[in-house]
Amino acid sequence: MGGAHPYLSLVACLIYVAVAGTCSLAAIASQTSTSRRFWVMGAVFFLALATLRFTGIEAYVTNGLRGWLYEAGTYQDRRDIQRPLAAGAVVALSGALFFFYWKRPKPRAGPREWSKFWGMLGIVAMGGVIAMRLISFHELDRLLYGPIKMNWILDIGSSALVMWAALRFRKLADGGPSGRRPPMVNSSNRRPR
Repeated sequence: MGGAHPYLSLVACLIYVAVAGTCSLAAIASQTSTSRRFWVMGAVFFLALATLRFTGIEAYVTNGLRGWLYEAGTYQDRRDIQRPLAAGAVVALSGALFFFYWKRPKPRAGPREWSKFWGMLGIVAMGGVIAMRLISFHELDRLLYGPIKMNWILDIGSSALVMWAALRFRKLADGGPSGRRPPMVNSSNRRPR
């Protein structure tokens, strides 16, 4: 298991597997094929993240890129490559977030649509965190791995957002469009007067 700390990587793997599990539960509770497909893709995404973290592939790719720059004799000039990549990643992430803001559900949309929206935002944010880690730009490293540990805040925060959205979607799907089960109509359940 690669990465900075094996126990933290194991915790991250467990979190990703838990998020994938909640996405799977939301997919099972989905009433439309679009929702089911969305939550299945979320589960696959987080299972892929768990695999990447557990096997150390993410760290391997980062170290491989670093080694390639050393061999090419351009490691000292890596910032010339990393700056445009970092700027491009920030622009792409900002564009994706703006797109989701523009395509957000209408205020009167059902709570399940809002749950899917928040789940998608969490997935996009997680993708941005991974892109920033792979770029491994010195200034970004100070932000991600510095005293505040933004890497873990963003990683765990994105995962928690997706998990919350999936659990909320499942709860609402079990309870119908409003999220509440219809009242039982049975004369034996009436209160005595």
